[in-house]
Amino acid sequence: MTVINSIVFSGLTGANPELLRRALALINNQSLTSLEPLRKALASGEMVIRLAATTDAVPADVHATFRDPVRDPQTGALVKPGTVLVKAEYLTLSNDFTVLQFIDDIFHEGRGHGATERVGARRNAHNELVANPGGLSLTERGDAYVKAWIDDETVARYTAFTFRKELSRLNTEYSGVNRIVMSSDSTFAEFARLDSIANGMGLSGADKTAYVIEQARRVVSAYGNHVYRNSASEHVIDTLRLKDTPEGAAYDIHVKATFNVVGYVVTDVAMYDDNSS
Repeated sequence: MTVINSIVFSGLTGANPELLRRALALINNQSLTSLEPLRKALASGEMVIRLAATTDAVPADVHATFRDPVRDPQTGALVKPGTVLVKAEYLTLSNDFTVLQFIDDIFHEGRGHGATERVGARRNAHNELVANPGGLSLTERGDAYVKAWIDDETVARYTAFTFRKELSRLNTEYSGVNRIVMSSDSTFAEFARLDSIANGMGLSGADKTAYVIEQARRVVSAYGNHVYRNSASEHVIDTLRLKDTPEGAAYDIHVKATFNVVGYVVTDVAMYDDNSS
């Protein structure tokens, strides 16, 4: 098992020292096996954490965000590590809630979005949006990208859930606050429900994860007043240079109708003998 030291937080100048001390102790709790990939990434320098600067343009109401690593195109060698940018205003307190949110943020961003396969999936989704190798219509290529964006967020939030779920099984000072967050956050509540169903189906490993991601997509799409869906739509419109155009406006309306409050628009309805559908 890996143990990290306080140097991994050296880029968080001005953060509450007690917050960082408590966070370090919890991350190094070897009973939290879900955090081992985070510990390894931080210890190896594969991932770094620093304060977000104004020039980083982190979106409003976002605690933290991940910037992809840079690799040599010829050798694949790491040129610049993946970076978790954390906003200073979320590092001022040291209470239980803030400590857990901080760990949730860096795990969600650094290992949810930062895993190699997720970085590759995002790159592929972007390339297909721009190059359109399949010759798709604007709606089709945009929807493919929006779905990929929501799936990426679903994976990241499910990654955070694995930490929260494992912590809930331990008797720690954070148990009470963690229990409240697990039950009140719509995505965590949905992950818990789907986890139980998947277990009942005998699913495990990658099969279980794939099932949960597929089923949770609708809830993540609606999370935070559709923040992920709307961000994805905005990215499609900006990337394809459709901002302030009739085509861009029409596509945004389409996305909001399709990736709606219950997930995706129903195109076919099957009626059954008991009048259910």
